[in-house]
Amino acid sequence: MPAPALLPVVGAGPEDVAAHPDGSLYTGVEDGRILRVRPDGGPAEVVAETGGRPLGVEVTADGALLVCDAYRGLLQVDPGTGQVRPGPSRASSCATTRPSRRTAPCT
Repeated sequence: MPAPALLPVVGAGPEDVAAHPDGSLYTGVEDGRILRVRPDGGPAEVVAETGGRPLGVEVTADGALLVCDAYRGLLQVDPGTGQVRPGPSRASSCATTRPSRRTAPCT
């Protein structure tokens, strides 16, 4: 097994990390930014800003990010566009399993 690597993140207080099917890692920091570290190990990049304090991050079945924000509540983030919107209206649509024909997008 290879030795663990420390991935630098510009920002204080990352609380959680989520692995995306494309190999990217996502985390949120205390100033509200959602950051991505790509599999090539390049520097962390800002994907979105929640305007709050992201605490938990999960990847949904359709590849979106489900973010639990201390000030704004449950949010959904599109990692491709950076769009932040209110969280899903149905918890059952947000399974954090790999996409398949039986998993619907998080709505």
